[in-house]
Amino acid sequence: MQKPEGFFFLTWGIATLIASLIVTYLAFVVKVHFAGVFWALVPVLGLTVSFVLMRHYKGRHLLFGAYRRSVAALWMFVGPGIGLVGFDSPTPLVSKLVVLGIGIAVTGRLLRHRTTLFVGVLASFSSVALYHLPILYQPIAFGVVTLVAMSIPALIFIFSPATQSVGEQSVAQDA
Repeated sequence: MQKPEGFFFLTWGIATLIASLIVTYLAFVVKVHFAGVFWALVPVLGLTVSFVLMRHYKGRHLLFGAYRRSVAALWMFVGPGIGLVGFDSPTPLVSKLVVLGIGIAVTGRLLRHRTTLFVGVLASFSSVALYHLPILYQPIAFGVVTLVAMSIPALIFIFSPATQSVGEQSVAQDA
């Protein structure tokens, strides 16, 4: 794994936390009945920052290495699946968390990264705790669990001395 992949994980975790805070505020403070629609902010924020990151990293063809097509294909289905489950309601977050955990776990398996696999399994099983929370706390808990589930692999990839950035890899290949 390379450092840029960590930033992608972190971007989507932060985007989910921001959307969960907005949905919670609108649903329970402002009393907007269609607050669940604002979960659409997750792909808007995530894709925008991902686009900026892709433009920033010149060697974007190196991202996720030989597994980039598999990882991209996985998230092409998992990402919209998370967004479409209960699009207009803040309540089916348990199902969203299960799908998210499965996506993280399969990503960890594809990339042969055990920590990511383990975090994905834990995220899926944390949906049981989310199920037992009062509806008021579910959006915030979902955002926090998502941020933690995406941040652990991200921080490992970013700060691991074994990983190299795309620039370092291209310099090493040129030598």
